[in-house]
Amino acid sequence: MGAGFLIKAGIALAIVIAVGLPIYLHWKDDQRKEQLIAEQTQAIAVHQANEEQFRQTIKNNENRIQNLEVAMIESEARREVADQKLEEAREQGQYMKNVFADHKFGKLLAAKPGLITNRMQKKTQEVFDEFEDVANSF
Repeated sequence: MGAGFLIKAGIALAIVIAVGLPIYLHWKDDQRKEQLIAEQTQAIAVHQANEEQFRQTIKNNENRIQNLEVAMIESEARREVADQKLEEAREQGQYMKNVFADHKFGKLLAAKPGLITNRMQKKTQEVFDEFEDVANSF
């Protein structure tokens, strides 16, 4: 092999490197860009999924708040009814206290024990039933 062959081989190698290197670098750059695009596309998809989940959570929380507000209004209405019934019971108790303050039940109880006992038991049961109704309304 002569010196001419080595020169021609060197020139051929220089041409291959001069042409091939930019092509290789361009190809490598395209690969890097495609990888970045794929990563960004995946990141966007994850972001969109997270955003949708966040929106759903917000919607669920808004529904819960609305339900709690309705329950609070209903509870307040029940409390007002219970307060009203309690006040009526207090007034009735005071009325009964005033009515019975002037009566001498000992004498009547001695004369007619069945009459007083039956009425007291009946009214006591009615009061217990009312307490039970009020308690069950909550």
